[in-house]
Order: sequence, then C-alpha cells, then structure tokens
Amino acid sequence: MPRVAAIEFPMGRPLGIVGDSALHRQILLDTLALFESAPEPGWVEHLPYRWPDPPEHTTWLPDPPPPYLRMIRKNWRDMVERGRKRAEAAGRLG
Repeated sequence: MPRVAAIEFPMGRPLGIVGDSALHRQILLDTLALFESAPEPGWVEHLPYRWPDPPEHTTWLPDPPPPYLRMIRKNWRDMVERGRKRAEAAGRLG
C-alpha cells in the first residue's frame, strides 16, 4: 500500500549530502518506521530534515535536466488528465 516519506532535498540527493552516511542511515530508518506506522494507504508525511544551504544558494535541479524531466515538462497536462480520469474511475474524485 502506497505511503510517502517526503523530504525537501535537491533532485538526485534524496538522502542528503554525498558521504554523510550517518544522515543517510537515519533518513532510511525514519522512512522504514513511517512505512510501518502510516495510518492509511496514500499517507504522505514530510520528514523533518532540511537542506543545509539556504534555498537561494541551492541548485535544486541538475543542469542539464534529466531526460525524464524534459518528458514530464512536455507532457504534464496529459499526465494530470490521465491521473484525474483514473481517480474518477476509482471513485476518488467527484
């Protein structure tokens, strides 16, 4: 059943700064604990970690963007509409 452990780190660095094995381990342990304790399918919880650099000094996306991001940017309207139709068919949207 889907659950999400969200973390506001730059793309490609979901566990933090390269080489910080203590932080990587803690994030993974917190994620596994969330998957055990999330009260319902579809639960989204933002983990309390913050990127150490201020947002204005952080490169959030790699340059150049990865190919899948270019595809998403090109097709995002169709992707949203397909998701909406699936949710409607499953009775999750009115």
